[in-house]
Amino acid sequence: MPNKTSKTSIAKTIVIGFQLAVLIPLIIVGGISLFISHYKLQKELNTQNKLISQALVAQVKEYLRQPFEDLSAIKMVVEETSIIDHQIMDSLLKSVTENHAFFIKTQIIDQEGTVVNVYPLDEEFIGIDMSKMELFSILDTGKSSHWSSVFLSPQLNQPVASLSIPVNDKILTGYLSLAGLVDLIESLDIRKQNFVGIIDQTGTYIAHSDQKVVERRERDPHFLKMTDFESEKLVNLNLIYQEDKKYCSIYVIEDLNWIIIVAQSTSEYLKPLVSQVIFILVLTLSVLLIAWFIVIKKAQSIKLAFKMFINRTDEISSGNYDAEISIDSYTEFTRLADSFEIMAKSIKSREDKIRHMKNELEEKVAERTEELQYEIDERKQIEENLLLAKKEAELANQLKSEFLPNISHELRNPMHHILSYSKYGIEKIDRPKEKLLHYFRQTRTSAERLMVLVNDLLDLSKMESGKM
Repeated sequence: MPNKTSKTSIAKTIVIGFQLAVLIPLIIVGGISLFISHYKLQKELNTQNKLISQALVAQVKEYLRQPFEDLSAIKMVVEETSIIDHQIMDSLLKSVTENHAFFIKTQIIDQEGTVVNVYPLDEEFIGIDMSKMELFSILDTGKSSHWSSVFLSPQLNQPVASLSIPVNDKILTGYLSLAGLVDLIESLDIRKQNFVGIIDQTGTYIAHSDQKVVERRERDPHFLKMTDFESEKLVNLNLIYQEDKKYCSIYVIEDLNWIIIVAQSTSEYLKPLVSQVIFILVLTLSVLLIAWFIVIKKAQSIKLAFKMFINRTDEISSGNYDAEISIDSYTEFTRLADSFEIMAKSIKSREDKIRHMKNELEEKVAERTEELQYEIDERKQIEENLLLAKKEAELANQLKSEFLPNISHELRNPMHHILSYSKYGIEKIDRPKEKLLHYFRQTRTSAERLMVLVNDLLDLSKMESGKM
């Protein structure tokens, strides 16, 4: 049964197979290369964020430590001196406020919650009741310090926070401008797509790479998620800001609950990776194109060789065994062509033997056919002879059947005459001689007739027994 014609071309199979053989390693190598590059970039980005975060945290803590030490110095002086009048207190407040630019105002609140000293001196602030303010609770809680929530100063248009510490039965409060935090952020080399920010307890930015964010008092959209993070521990995660995915490092400052965030655009740091992807794609396409031209040329030569083998096969199937295949492109095809010629010669030799055996067989069949025909003719003749003998035997049987009744009658008559005339002769012994002579003559005649019939019966018996 002939095989069904396949729709797949060997040339296409070779081209596709070769391209896959080239493409798969390129994809694997490219994928591994991209994975390694991505891992390195991620690690580098993580390191950069970590370094920036650690530096910024250290600077912020240092920025906040100095006001605390200055206020603590005043506290030490007040606690060591039993009696300090208002002038001395005003002098202390003046020295702290003027010597440190980050203080915009300092004040003393008594145990009733009333402002008793303030610098810069402003008579409107003296006597103000601060007992309802959050900072006044420090006297009851026993805390060593208290940072207020950040608010925007209408006079300075800057974020401000107050630091309060208990001094005997009074409260020393300093109002700290947080504009210095913006200076800290601006000192960092941050690209446009990235940003660094500081978020207060309410989620509002008090410092940002973009000063307009602070001026607009914007809140971070992911603040609630950040509140779940552990303090004094750097946390890295991906967040979306203005439809841009950013890799963020989050650090929560203990006590203040301020959050420092360093966000770098993933698209920015992935640019080298994109370039590498483009390079790999261009390289892959170039290699595939070159490989395609090479394999097409090779596939055509292979296809031509197979076409020659197909044509040679058709010639062999039609009975032409003398044509030769001339291929010198590949060693394998040359060996295959030699084997093909050996096969063709072998097939021709076998076909010649088969043809010779066929002729001999036909001759033997013809001879045997003649012999069988002779035997058939001879058997037909025998059958005809047997049929004739059968007919003769049937005729003889028929004649015998007809003869026996007749011969029975013929035997009875002479015998009857003999018996009758013998009886008459015995009874008529005294008759004249002529009558006796007649009786004896009839007896003789009947006896002779009876003898003839007996001889005929004997001859017939011999004929049936095959003795005649």
